[in-house]
Amino acid sequence: PLEVLRCAALKLVSDAGESEADFRIRVREAAREARDEEIDELRDRFATRLARIDERIRKAEERVEREESQYSQQKVQAAISVGATVLDAFLGRKKLSRRSMGRATTAMRGAGRASRERDDIRRAEESVDSLRAQRLEMEEELGREIEALKDRFEVAGLEVETVGVAPRKADIAIHRLVLAWLPHDAEA
Repeated sequence: PLEVLRCAALKLVSDAGESEADFRIRVREAAREARDEEIDELRDRFATRLARIDERIRKAEERVEREESQYSQQKVQAAISVGATVLDAFLGRKKLSRRSMGRATTAMRGAGRASRERDDIRRAEESVDSLRAQRLEMEEELGREIEALKDRFEVAGLEVETVGVAPRKADIAIHRLVLAWLPHDAEA
């Protein structure tokens, strides 16, 4: 039987006459290529997920900016309304008129809207923080899976064994059959 070396994990078999050192070099290269290929596939898989979460983070940050803008508008509007009401109360003929009471009520509603806008900002910021935490968790998961792949394709962990290959009738191929006759003198 012909003895060859085999690495079952990578499905490699040495060529006839290949030395063990040459085969181990080939195993090392094949392991590195397989590892790099699987890491690339893993990164591609995670890239789409990371792109989706990046888009969600971008939209959430835009929402925070929009809420902050609305809050500042509500705050200014409420301040102007309160100021006008106070001025009207002090400078008007009547200290407490129906009109000044209506303005005071409107000013208080404006302050309430500003407070709600501030709460909206807080919720939007919490959403951004949550999405960033998800992204960080996803990056950590990618790192763990890459390390697991590196460990799986570690050359020291790949077993190389010697296997005997017995010839079979089906593996024998006759290319040419030649019959040669050499006359031979029996007396000589």
